[in-house]
Amino acid sequence: MADSTCELPPPPPPEISKQLSIVLRAVELYEYSELEVIPVTWSDTAEDTLDCEMKEDILVIQGSQLLVVYVEALQLFNRFCQHLKRGSLSEHWRLWDCLSRFLLFVQPDQSTIWNFRKFLLLQNLVSYDLELQVNRIALKRNAKTSEVWQHRKWILAQAAHIVIHSDFIERELELCSFLVNRFEKPYHVWYYRWWLVHSYIGVLSKDFVMQEYHTIKLSIQQHVSDHGAYFYRQKLLLYLLNNQNTPDDCFVLLNSEWNWTHSIIKMLDRSFVSPFSYTQFIYSCCYCWLDNGNSQQRYLMDTIYKILKYYTIGNQQDDKILSTMLSKMSQQLCQNGKKIFHKDERATTK
Repeated sequence: MADSTCELPPPPPPEISKQLSIVLRAVELYEYSELEVIPVTWSDTAEDTLDCEMKEDILVIQGSQLLVVYVEALQLFNRFCQHLKRGSLSEHWRLWDCLSRFLLFVQPDQSTIWNFRKFLLLQNLVSYDLELQVNRIALKRNAKTSEVWQHRKWILAQAAHIVIHSDFIERELELCSFLVNRFEKPYHVWYYRWWLVHSYIGVLSKDFVMQEYHTIKLSIQQHVSDHGAYFYRQKLLLYLLNNQNTPDDCFVLLNSEWNWTHSIIKMLDRSFVSPFSYTQFIYSCCYCWLDNGNSQQRYLMDTIYKILKYYTIGNQQDDKILSTMLSKMSQQLCQNGKKIFHKDERATTK
């Protein structure tokens, strides 16, 4: 345990209700991979109760007093934070560890409490494995809040001295896949997935990106309006394009991508924005990577443009607007897309 300099003596342990004590004890001692809270609004007994029980590997906290206990926990934590700002870390840090976990499991989007978790980790009071597990449980409660993902990336950045192996990345990707199926349109999941792949590409196999590129098709077909999934596929496609050897190789890749995207578009109406936005992206890629003087490659660009025109254009003036928009998108992609991604020149790992 790291020593902390403090001008004031540590505060005594706070008075905690019996119900909150039960919750904190369960949070600390039970082995669980998920937590579920059920705020029952009625009680069939004379006395209001709060129960904690395990159902398989899920810790279930339920009862009519859940809101009261949560408010009590939040008030205690806020008072402790005021004392902490004056430079004193209580010797009862395990209590505050459990308290912060309970608060985050109920309401994960609390930056102040995540910052306290950072403090515990930097003081070597909790381990990286524990912090990743706490974060994982919070993600299963709500994967659509940025605070949880920011904290997870921060943990991995702090653990830079720890060697990250491919099996760890695989587990992280499995977590992302689980969350995509649990939550609707979880953009932050896709953003983290790409950050993970791009940050640790050196520990993954040479053909990993291509495997991801093919695997993601199924997810998009199941969630055709998930903009985050298209964002992830854009990143994969850009990476692959930057690692092709010739314009002909790029043409084969982009032609296949267009045929697959077109097969999705034909099944949808114009209310589905994401596939059409992705079509604009494919056109911009063709503009940047293909040879405009090649008749076959030019035909692909013209075909994509006609489809975009069919779905978005009503008159000649709109045609000019579409052409200008695509031109700007293409020029921006040419300026930035090839700078961000580079050839996959990996260092040989021992």
